[in-house]
Amino acid sequence: MADTWFVGRAGERSGPFTAQTLRDMAASGRLAPTDLVWQEGMANWVAAASIRGLFAEQAPGMPPTVNPYAAPAADQARVTAATGDAIGLELASREYSFSAAVALAAHTFTSRWVKLVLLGLMVAISIIVVGVFQALVKNWQTGLPPQLTAIGVSWAVTILVTGPLFAGLFVAAANTTVGRPNIADLLLGFRRYGTVVLTNLLVALIAAGVAIVGFVPLLAAAFAADAIQGWNRNPEMQPVAAILVGTCMIAIFLTAAVVGVRTGFAPALAADPENGDLNAFAALWLSWSRTSGVRRFSLLGLLLLAGIVMVLTLLLVCVGFVLLGLPIFIAVVGSAYQLLFRSGRAAARMA
Repeated sequence: MADTWFVGRAGERSGPFTAQTLRDMAASGRLAPTDLVWQEGMANWVAAASIRGLFAEQAPGMPPTVNPYAAPAADQARVTAATGDAIGLELASREYSFSAAVALAAHTFTSRWVKLVLLGLMVAISIIVVGVFQALVKNWQTGLPPQLTAIGVSWAVTILVTGPLFAGLFVAAANTTVGRPNIADLLLGFRRYGTVVLTNLLVALIAAGVAIVGFVPLLAAAFAADAIQGWNRNPEMQPVAAILVGTCMIAIFLTAAVVGVRTGFAPALAADPENGDLNAFAALWLSWSRTSGVRRFSLLGLLLLAGIVMVLTLLLVCVGFVLLGLPIFIAVVGSAYQLLFRSGRAAARMA
């Protein structure tokens, strides 16, 4: 068992500890089997009991270890009724699927609606303030073409300001799904600012690469469409050309959306204190690897559905957007993050 380890208990992290110190803590009872431990290189925090050689083998005839942080059996029903966390933890401990994410989001929306509204309001106000600042900065005389200045300012604001803000929002939303809502979690992206900014920069570079690569087949489709119409000199071929270009555009959009979904959680993973000191490249790889296979399309459909619902609430003017649209979208994003990257920890808390 290699050094160095961190211990998580009741939402607080302590450490670093050497492997020997961890064994001493386990022997003296200062480390419980249900406490969470993590070291660099691990994708997720795990229960201490799962680490081989950390706890002495249990002698025959001894009763099983009891979680000292669990509520007494007589009080468990009262705790569950008072907090509702038991339901949230059970839903949050599942592996990711479309239906599991919808169920967790629905439970979060109905049980933590006020907190979701507050999170949405804080983010909306922050975006308005940033938007005003961005509009003022665009009017500065930089000596560059106005369009280039506007693009540069937009990218800089996204990477340096709104990126860390949304990273904190993802973590805050995930915490809300398990009954630990905290508005201050919105600032988590700024607490590990350098790492989160670097992660945002990597995500932006990947997005730019996808846009550049996607432009090539789109340009080829446009030339092919022009050739089809030119060779035949027949207006009837215009629909064929339009279908060719349209199909290419849809394919590029879907590719960009899938890549965006697979990399979009990386800044939040870098900001999440439960992941320890995860660096930008590790966060990007974790986001990419956990959204592989059919999950990428399921997740894309889930986020598109939540986005459509949020846009439809605009028909109810600002009130519907603030009270329904934003909270629903935040609940969905938090549920997806929780199930993709934290479900094992929720299961450990239930043990």
